[in-house]
Amino acid sequence: MHKLILYTIFQICFVIVTLGQSIDELNRRIESSTGENKINYQLKLAYQLMDIDESRSMSILDSVLNTHSISQQNSAKAHYLKATLLYRKNELNLALAAAKHSLSLYQGRNKSNELVNRSLVALIHEKKKEYNNAIKYYQKNFEEYKKLSDYENAGRMAAKVAHLYNLLSKTQESILWYDSAIKQINRTSNKSFHVGLLMNISGVYNNYGDYQSSFEMLNKARQIAQENGYGELYKEIVERIDEVGQNKKIDTESITDYGKDLTIRKETEIEDLRNIKVKSFEEIKKLSKEMQIYELTLRVKKEEYENGLLQEKIEKEKIQDSLNQSRIEGKLLQLELDNIRLLNEKKNIENQRLLLLSLLLVCIVIFVLIVLIQKVRSKKLIEQKREEIKQNRDAIEKQRVQLDQSIKYAKRIQNAVLPVNVEFLNNTTVSGFVFNVPKADVSGDFIWHYEVDEKLVFCLADSTGHGVPGAFMSIVFSSFLDDIVKRRNIIDPSQILQECGRLLSDKVLINGDNSNEFKDGMDAVILTIDYKDSSFEFSGAMNGLYVVRNDELTYYQGDRASVDISVINNDHVFKKTKIQLKEGDSIVMTTDGYIDQKGGDDNTKFYRSRFEDLISNFSQLDLHEKRKLISNTFENWKKDKEQIDDVLLVCISLRK
Repeated sequence: MHKLILYTIFQICFVIVTLGQSIDELNRRIESSTGENKINYQLKLAYQLMDIDESRSMSILDSVLNTHSISQQNSAKAHYLKATLLYRKNELNLALAAAKHSLSLYQGRNKSNELVNRSLVALIHEKKKEYNNAIKYYQKNFEEYKKLSDYENAGRMAAKVAHLYNLLSKTQESILWYDSAIKQINRTSNKSFHVGLLMNISGVYNNYGDYQSSFEMLNKARQIAQENGYGELYKEIVERIDEVGQNKKIDTESITDYGKDLTIRKETEIEDLRNIKVKSFEEIKKLSKEMQIYELTLRVKKEEYENGLLQEKIEKEKIQDSLNQSRIEGKLLQLELDNIRLLNEKKNIENQRLLLLSLLLVCIVIFVLIVLIQKVRSKKLIEQKREEIKQNRDAIEKQRVQLDQSIKYAKRIQNAVLPVNVEFLNNTTVSGFVFNVPKADVSGDFIWHYEVDEKLVFCLADSTGHGVPGAFMSIVFSSFLDDIVKRRNIIDPSQILQECGRLLSDKVLINGDNSNEFKDGMDAVILTIDYKDSSFEFSGAMNGLYVVRNDELTYYQGDRASVDISVINNDHVFKKTKIQLKEGDSIVMTTDGYIDQKGGDDNTKFYRSRFEDLISNFSQLDLHEKRKLISNTFENWKKDKEQIDDVLLVCISLRK
């Protein structure tokens, strides 16, 4: 797991570095570099060109692979990128050869890249409709992910195998692998994937004609969807249940594959009863209790079967007797002769039974010896496994400690870039407080402020995501604000939001990213407070603010647009509102984490109406009481429920 985490961090860093390097810059570095450094820049350039100029990207990769001094790692990267390009172009045989070569280079050296390459090989086989070959590679990845305790990816591999077996019309194998996928996903928190697997296996049962099992799978899926609030999935499941019910009605008078299998199993059971050899009571007494019950059950079934045959025979004999008595007498004579023959055969059978019993005893002795030997070997193997488990447990604990240290270090970096300094809220003009509860150690919510010419420029923002991704975006937007306000002296809230969107758009275009696919941004409130005339100007992006005056609450709505590249693409201009303040007024701003937090007796969101009731009486409270009210209300509402998002709230009051 530690290697996988390091690889993920490396990929994130690689993307960040690549974002800052244009194609022209990479070309210049290629011309000025040699050896492995040059190859590294060539690979970065080929990666950037994959979605822009496939032919040039392929040409660069061929050039890299023809280099005599290329390292094994760079050769593996180049073959993987080439396989991806060939797969896109539907040149599947060449793509398969390149992917297998990359896999051979990574195998045993880089587990995470080995798994990714093996999945690509399986995907190519799948597209070629070589399902059995694809199954082999997916099954191998399934075993590897299980060893890494990566249950979600193990579940995905098992689901792929199940899907391919279904395409091969191997229903029983498909059901078994879907069961394996569900067992793995049950060990994760991914409930939506669990619902999808249950729906898939329900479809297999439905096509097979086992409607009862199909209903059971759909009912399980419906319960999980209802418990987790998956509204759309819940509707789809209800529709599936109706479809299965209709199929069951249609197939009432026809024989499904499932019905045919049941018929075959019943015929097989009758044939087994016909051929079964039951033990004598003396033999049964020598067996264990479990085996006695089993053998007696077989004897009862055998006797019932034989009694049925005997009854049938008696009925036939009665009919025959009424038709021709003379023939019966002749047959009685023949029966006597047959009895003599049967007695002789019975003696032979008894002798054979004695021989078989002797052989059975010999086999039992051999079996006991084998079991004892195997038991000794198993004991040694168990001891070895225990030692391996202990070593793995120690390694996992070490990795957990290292991961915690990495996250704490990331937190220190964010605090250094975005220090939460609230001294500006305690001057002669204003007072206030900040209520900040991140979901993780690092956060996507942040505040930014700057004082100039007796004015305070203040920003409260909610970046895309939370945790590490949100923290990256908060640092990016903080640098934009530094440039716009501190270096370019722009203090107009509307212009600040506009410039943030323009800077983000410029960065995306410079790095060659697809602007239609780049959705990251921030929701923010920016206000410029003028200490001289006790007023402020405000602009908002998907966020607004409240002004509390004498127990009266006024909400000022921001624009229904985020700060992202769509601001520039759509020529959006943020509106600006000027508000005059009075002594004792309070300005309240919050991100959506407080309002969207689930809790209470019904586990519902806090909602905006409850939040407005909470802050409406701020005029009657001092600074300490306001903060205590906000904090206690949040904790009492959330209790032991999971926090769903970063929470950041700021209150600024005009001193009386």
